[in-house]
Amino acid sequence: MIRILATAGFLVMTLGGCTASESLTLDDNGERVALTPGDTIEVNLEGNATTGFTWELIDLDPTVITTDGEAVYEIEDTELVGTGGVWTWILVAQQPGECAVRFVYHRSWEDEQPEATFSFTVNVSE
Repeated sequence: MIRILATAGFLVMTLGGCTASESLTLDDNGERVALTPGDTIEVNLEGNATTGFTWELIDLDPTVITTDGEAVYEIEDTELVGTGGVWTWILVAQQPGECAVRFVYHRSWEDEQPEATFSFTVNVSE
């Protein structure tokens, strides 16, 4: 019985997209995320600020989902110069609705296409 419940739980998480307790990474590009108001989700994007590139959140509908503060950038635990790190955002579901959330990895002062993009769709329901 426990095995069936564990399998059912795994299938719900897999087929239903990400849940509020999970975090998204570049591997989750294009995913759909189902949340309820008040749920949070963590977005972790790897990059290297020493190159001048940064991840920037460029699109979301604040009536559906908002950020909980500014992004935090943490470098890997190493003493090597030029080591990359991870930008982390915490997003909070606000009210029912659907929106795209988009990030770009770019040098903000350059008028060039982004080096990379990351996006996902959020569906907030009661």
